[in-house]
Amino acid sequence: HRRQLAEYEEIEKRDFPPGNDSAQARLQHLVLRAGIELETFWTQWLTEALREFAELPDS
Repeated sequence: HRRQLAEYEEIEKRDFPPGNDSAQARLQHLVLRAGIELETFWTQWLTEALREFAELPDS
């Protein structure tokens, strides 16, 4: 997820500079932002889950 997030962020920097306001570009950027938010969620959630599992007592 970290690799995918980094790739999406690079695409955003490269392909969506400020001022490109065509309808097509705005929609594409919106979809890309959804992917960025999704990968951000998974990265944060998995980090938290790993931390929680590390604190569990051995059974």
